[in-house]
Amino acid sequence: MVGESIVKTVKAATTKFREFRSDNHLPTKKTGLPFVVWISPRGSARHDVRVGVALGPKAGKSEVVSVAIRPDVRVVKGTMGGSELACLRRWVDLNRQVIVKFWDGVIRSHKDAVAAIRRVRCKVVKKAAESSADEGEVAVFEWTNLDSMLTNLPFYVWVQPSMGARHGARVGVSRNWNVGRADMVSVAILPDVRVVRGKLSSSDLALLRRWVNLNRDVIVKYWNSEEIVYSADVFGAVKPLPGKGRAFQCIAPEDDDGALFEFTELYPELTGLPFYVWVQPSMGARHGVRVGVSYDNRNIGRRDLVSVAIRPDVRVVRGKLNNRNLALLRQWVSLNRDMIVKYWNNGTETMDSLDVYNAVRSLPSRGKRKTNEIEHTDDLKPAPG
Repeated sequence: MVGESIVKTVKAATTKFREFRSDNHLPTKKTGLPFVVWISPRGSARHDVRVGVALGPKAGKSEVVSVAIRPDVRVVKGTMGGSELACLRRWVDLNRQVIVKFWDGVIRSHKDAVAAIRRVRCKVVKKAAESSADEGEVAVFEWTNLDSMLTNLPFYVWVQPSMGARHGARVGVSRNWNVGRADMVSVAILPDVRVVRGKLSSSDLALLRRWVNLNRDVIVKYWNSEEIVYSADVFGAVKPLPGKGRAFQCIAPEDDDGALFEFTELYPELTGLPFYVWVQPSMGARHGVRVGVSYDNRNIGRRDLVSVAIRPDVRVVRGKLNNRNLALLRQWVSLNRDMIVKYWNNGTETMDSLDVYNAVRSLPSRGKRKTNEIEHTDDLKPAPG
């Protein structure tokens, strides 16, 4: 059935998309490994428990090695050197129980999983994670972007965990939202603020210095993955530069395709709706609580979602929903408003994607029996322009 294949596609894509996001990484200082490891909850994955490995801080999502850990540790996608794999096997042997419990949802919080992880001592012939973090024009999925609304600066600031980099804490600066690492100005913040690659005007550098002085502890803690581990923690802790009259020149666009990683996708099997619903933490958004709606999950970006506010009532703020689908969404939101608002307000501090999956309530009398009813229709599409 077409509907069944779509639901399967949703499950696989949701898992693949979310499995190796930066917020699920394990700090190298915690693992003792010379590369970055990701663990994840099962979500809707059909395969058995796996971990992800990035053999360099510049690795993009497509370069993450997927490794099964049962019955033995083996690479199922990508390649690893023999010494690197041996090192990973030793670490998994120490932590298999924690990894499996997090996968199965017995350990519900990523923070609790990180706290239970045991460190291993090992060396490999080539420490791939020690390659320069500034090489190449690569994806910046591991960075957290701070726009003018959060910083009161006339440019974007990008902060990140160290991801195994050998140099000290750095931030990235850019004038554009859609950039690769090579397009950023790289700025060291310890012992003082100085440009290490690229160019900043004297006035911009002076502003950045003032802002870093306000936020150095936050940046360093996030870099070291100590106390501040998640993007939501950064958004909650960062302070804007004092001052009025400074134009908000760099605001994160709501329709940016790359920002979909923030969302948790709820497929029809979970909601009982004939379309997909996307929920998310606020991530510093200025507007009230919203959800996204789409009839498909394949090759879409944020601009393809119908944006729906849920307070004080459920109403479309961008895009179009026909009356029938809007009525169904209103019923579903009434059942799930508390969960949506809690996730929006607190993000990964109190809920992760697995918590959302477990908390979501399906519309009565629909449920799994109706998940094959997804139809591609012009009644559910974003507004032109």
